[in-house]
Amino acid sequence: MIKQQLQVEWQLLDAQQRRSLALDILKQVPCLLIWDNFEPVAGFPAGTPSIWTEAEQQELKAFLQDLRGGATRVLLTSRREELWLGNLYRLVEISGLNLTEAQELALRVLRRSLSSDQIQALPDYNALLRYLHGNPLAIQTILPELKRTNPDALLQSLQSGEARLSREDEQLGREHSLFASLTYRLDALDLRLHQRLGVLWLFQGFVDADVLAWMCQENAELPELLQGLQVEEWQGILDAASELGLLRKVGEGYYTVHPALPWFFHDIAQEVFAAQQSQLEQIFVAVYDGYGGWLHQTFNTNAEFAMQLLQLEESNLLHALRLGRQHQQWDRLPGMLYGLNRLWKTQGRWEEWERLLTELGKLAQDEAGEALVGRKFLWLCLMGHKQELAGFRRDFDAQEAILSRLREYYEKAGDEKNHAVSLHQLGMIAQERRDFGEAERWYRQSLSIKERIGNEHGQAGTLHQLGRIAEDQGQWDEAARFYAGAEAIFVRVNDEYSLNIVRSSIQRMQASRGGA
Repeated sequence: MIKQQLQVEWQLLDAQQRRSLALDILKQVPCLLIWDNFEPVAGFPAGTPSIWTEAEQQELKAFLQDLRGGATRVLLTSRREELWLGNLYRLVEISGLNLTEAQELALRVLRRSLSSDQIQALPDYNALLRYLHGNPLAIQTILPELKRTNPDALLQSLQSGEARLSREDEQLGREHSLFASLTYRLDALDLRLHQRLGVLWLFQGFVDADVLAWMCQENAELPELLQGLQVEEWQGILDAASELGLLRKVGEGYYTVHPALPWFFHDIAQEVFAAQQSQLEQIFVAVYDGYGGWLHQTFNTNAEFAMQLLQLEESNLLHALRLGRQHQQWDRLPGMLYGLNRLWKTQGRWEEWERLLTELGKLAQDEAGEALVGRKFLWLCLMGHKQELAGFRRDFDAQEAILSRLREYYEKAGDEKNHAVSLHQLGMIAQERRDFGEAERWYRQSLSIKERIGNEHGQAGTLHQLGRIAEDQGQWDEAARFYAGAEAIFVRVNDEYSLNIVRSSIQRMQASRGGA
């Protein structure tokens, strides 16, 4: 009777009276009001007319204002900041689940269609969960595919954008909204912009506008739709996609990609770039070859910046490596390897690094350990990384054997730069063995070549090692002279990373000298 009476009284009230009554109730009774997809209130995307009049928008704003301080809380979800509301709200960025939380959700999802024994029999799928970045809806949509597909195969198909999920699966329920929502957002874009986004099918979780611009410069094989696009143009395109929630802007020119979107971008690419897909993949490989090498070098002058980008670009570097192998672009693989080497070595991921080198070694050399035809450059690169790995494991005999082969090859080939590098590294092995005379002999041969070819940076590295030998033998003045020479060069070439190492050596020597 009371409920019926309230309904009758509510119907007798005018709009203002209803607003006042609702406001009074909400301010006194603890409630949580959730308004999902709030952005269309002010027009979405930006510039799109809203079905709400300005008066209605202001009335809503006033209503939310009046609720402040009461018992009711309001949760608005939006893909952007709603600046027109002023200071009415507190912005909370939603991040993905951590790995433990993602595992818990995955288990719940899998229990819908698999028995406990079937779940336990599944291969490890943590790599798949990491790829999904803890996105709950993506986990709910993708994990059911494990009853049909091996985790590694599913991950590979997701990375390539070729995955075709079973949308008719009754177990998915509301997760169908992911497909509908993403399709709606893509359709809201300008057609030409929409088509250009198809190239994002190549990227794995992170997009840098600079990389896209590099791909678009002076390449006759590039589709006309992409030719000549500059960084600023790509930022405008990616910003528009970011506003729609297709990407997430994390810095100027930097964006993360929703883990579900490679499927959609792949569909666009198939529609728009089908005839040029192979060329685009090879251009992607070529760009990341140069980019990986650049990041490796940049670590010397700005280690923090380089590491941040390497962590973000890791999946792209690995994907470019896979594509390079697929297209047999053997001379394009070393750049990605140098980038991954810098990242994984700094993070102490030596076992992963060794597995990758072993895998690629099978593709670069024959059973006798000699380079295959057309793969000499890759073989040399792998040999250099393998000797470093042997040094990390303090297997100096194996490291010396590899370096001796490299030294002989570079000397015969007339490659003075790399010949000097191999001599320097042989000196480091002798130094580790405390054979200072042998170490100095190798170092001085290396230094002589570096001086002749004008390799200042290389000279500084060798001067530092000669300083270490002198310091270990208590030859303080000699050590100070070598260290000073290395320090001056590293200052001149702006190598902060190596400069810090030299200055640490100087401080250590001064402390030892003072105590001597």
